[in-house]
Amino acid sequence: MRYARALLVSLQYPTGYNRLPNQPPSGLGHVAEELEGRLEYDVMDMALGYTGPDLLRRIRQFRPDIVGVSMMTFGYRRTYDLLMRVRQEYPTLPIAVGGAHMSTFRRKAMEDCPAIDYGFVMEGEFSFRDLCLGTDPEAIRGILFRKDGRVEETPGGVIERLDDVKYPRYGRFELQRYVVKRMNIVTSRGCPYRCTYCPVESAIGRRFRPRSPESIVAEISYWHGRGYRDFGIADDNFSLLPERVDALCALLEARQLDITLECSNGLRADSVDERLLGRMRKVGFRTVAFGVEAGNNRMLEVLRKQESIEVIEHAIRVSCDLGFDVILFFLVGSPTETWDDVQESMALAQKYPVSDARFYNIIPFPNTELFEWVKSRNCFLRDPEEYLNDASLFENSPCFETPELNRAQRRELLSLTARVTREIRHKALSRRLKRYGLAGRLAASVFLSGWFRSLYLGNRHVRAAGESLKSLFGVGARS
Repeated sequence: MRYARALLVSLQYPTGYNRLPNQPPSGLGHVAEELEGRLEYDVMDMALGYTGPDLLRRIRQFRPDIVGVSMMTFGYRRTYDLLMRVRQEYPTLPIAVGGAHMSTFRRKAMEDCPAIDYGFVMEGEFSFRDLCLGTDPEAIRGILFRKDGRVEETPGGVIERLDDVKYPRYGRFELQRYVVKRMNIVTSRGCPYRCTYCPVESAIGRRFRPRSPESIVAEISYWHGRGYRDFGIADDNFSLLPERVDALCALLEARQLDITLECSNGLRADSVDERLLGRMRKVGFRTVAFGVEAGNNRMLEVLRKQESIEVIEHAIRVSCDLGFDVILFFLVGSPTETWDDVQESMALAQKYPVSDARFYNIIPFPNTELFEWVKSRNCFLRDPEEYLNDASLFENSPCFETPELNRAQRRELLSLTARVTREIRHKALSRRLKRYGLAGRLAASVFLSGWFRSLYLGNRHVRAAGESLKSLFGVGARS
């Protein structure tokens, strides 16, 4: 069956993740681009403040032949309820779901939510397009569908040539409504490493597939022509092939675009050196992040990071010396981790003049070695179906405990690391604003003014920045 009109939906999540819609969702942007010129479609990003009734109203107005939803596991019960509401109102309207949740749970998701007619695993750009164009589901890769009361699944696979995937132009998105005029770019997919806590294999695959430097620059140039100057690299492993980054820098240098770029999703420290980082800094990279995860080599081995603390520290030191804004990521409470191990993580975070350090509540996701470890030892503090619905990397709510760290100790450590994060951010703000003297004080005053704070009221990172400014400069602000 051919579907001539499709409505694409990105969801609103209650806390953490996309509470503030800073940029359009790139995954749905890629899907939309494959539909462009082939069929009629519309887009609804519910992170912009839309509700369930708004979605039902949009369906009534647009009258799609199929609805495609991009879904994370966080808040999945809320999403299931929303899909069931759509099914009740429009019983014959097919609903297709893609994203990390479907890639992870597959048949179980279809069984738990009868409203889902089609599920797409791994990469769905071509698969969803082919379904809409009338291809028999049995001939489409990586799709789940219902047939004769059963859920059928075709063999999956990844897209080998990412240059064949059109980059998003967000033609039907409400670009003017996003808080920050900044564009995220995905330049590669997949990660060959086997860190114990990461579900990358089921979500996007281990085979690393990079876009060409020419393709990346074409996308940056397109958005530069539309007035964008700030870009974020959203890859899981941007610098895995240093020669590719070097070639990209050469092309950017030749274009001489007035842009800034951020690698705030995390680089591997063992894939960059002083020369490459210096080249990146020269062409506009301003922020780099490193997934440190732990503060000593024993814990890095437990997590199967396949890099040493010495290499990580060297990359941090060089990045700070080159003037990057450096962000560090840590996990709290990994298997066998002790109180002293977490203290080493906190010490490392405070050792260098970094801009931010984030300590995450570690969550065992299905299809990971961590999940199987916790399950085999019966260490869960909450049933997985419960914590996967509402547990957050950003919250003080442990999902499991170990002989080394019980629930109370984990909560205390998460509180301590949150304090370290605040102190690091305060110091970073102090360094930055002191460089601007009086201008810094004026910026602080504007930042803390009522109208500006109200715009960002839901963002705790900005609230922390505001508290930093008040403590540093004595700027008052009414709550």
